[in-house]
Amino acid sequence: MLEHYLQSPAPQLRAFHAYFNCNMSAHGDSGDDIAGFIPELFDGHTPCLRDLSLNGIYVPLTSPIYTGLTSLALAYPHYALYPASRISDIIHVLAACPLLKKLRLSNIAFILGDDNPPPTSPLHMQRLKSLSLEDVDHGDVRFILASIRVSPALRIYVTMNAEPALPMYDILPGNVMDVFPNISTTRTMDVDFAEGAIGICCSARSGIKFKLTVTSRGGSDDRDRGACFSSLRSLGNLPNLTTFSLCFPDDNIRYSDTNVSSALFIENMERLSSIKSMSLIRCPASFIEALRITPTSHLCPRLKSLYVEKHNFDDVRLSAIVLSRTTEAPATRGQVKLERLSVRVYERLNELESRADLEQLPLSVDVEEDDPDEVDQDVSEYYEGSVDMGYSS
Repeated sequence: MLEHYLQSPAPQLRAFHAYFNCNMSAHGDSGDDIAGFIPELFDGHTPCLRDLSLNGIYVPLTSPIYTGLTSLALAYPHYALYPASRISDIIHVLAACPLLKKLRLSNIAFILGDDNPPPTSPLHMQRLKSLSLEDVDHGDVRFILASIRVSPALRIYVTMNAEPALPMYDILPGNVMDVFPNISTTRTMDVDFAEGAIGICCSARSGIKFKLTVTSRGGSDDRDRGACFSSLRSLGNLPNLTTFSLCFPDDNIRYSDTNVSSALFIENMERLSSIKSMSLIRCPASFIEALRITPTSHLCPRLKSLYVEKHNFDDVRLSAIVLSRTTEAPATRGQVKLERLSVRVYERLNELESRADLEQLPLSVDVEEDDPDEVDQDVSEYYEGSVDMGYSS
């Protein structure tokens, strides 16, 4: 009886959510031999359908059921090849749904890859508010993002598995400010280099605008971190950015200067010159030292607040950095001064400056000294539970 209803026209149906629990991964070209494959739903007649969610069920993207939708979710229990469909078919689906507000694709790839570039006339999706691409093929993500134009209200969530053979972070089009005006409204950027999950999160006053998370079962290495940091170039200058944080998993590890270099940090900070508040958590000492104003370098000229966190600061002279950015330094005359320094240290500051030395500096200073054993335990528990980094939509 259920099969009869699924095959019959449904002229009044407004929402349809279906889930098929199948342990088989999709394979083959036609889809006829794949569990969960349905050539057509409701005889292709669903004129009132607006909300469609299919999990583990394959309906060809050429079906008329993908018409006039405001919400579409295609998800699968395992990474699957969508039968008999090209990536360009997704764009045709979007064109048939001009009022679409929410699109989610999860664990999906297309077996008939398109060698053609994205359409020269992009599709304007001004009603789209949420775009979530979870474990979608890297090339398919890039094709979709390059094929649409959106409003500043859009929120983009991208989750990918690390594949060293692919340029994982090269997914945004070159003219990102024109294509995604939502990213240009970014006021806060968080870059997290956690073990097993690297992420970039851009937020505006209205909430998250862009999240990219790359997970790796084998753990992230310096190449992944370097690629992620390099990918910030594709986000543009972000003229509204005021708050920036960068978090490394462990500052007791010596990171490769080839992949995670102070030169790359300096390049990013020169471009992101509007930052007013910065947090550097377990970062290489060279990153913190780069904030010192010299006759040839003045990164983040609007910086007012700095938070730094490390096991120890033996290789960093915080007082020298602070004095170069306060009223006592000739280099800062007529410029924005650093007003607040917050320090969290797990072991000790260093042999040359004490907590009292920092508290005498001409700005507001907070120093938090922790027991190293307790901190290491807290950090371990944090990373054991942070593989997805909370990047769910």
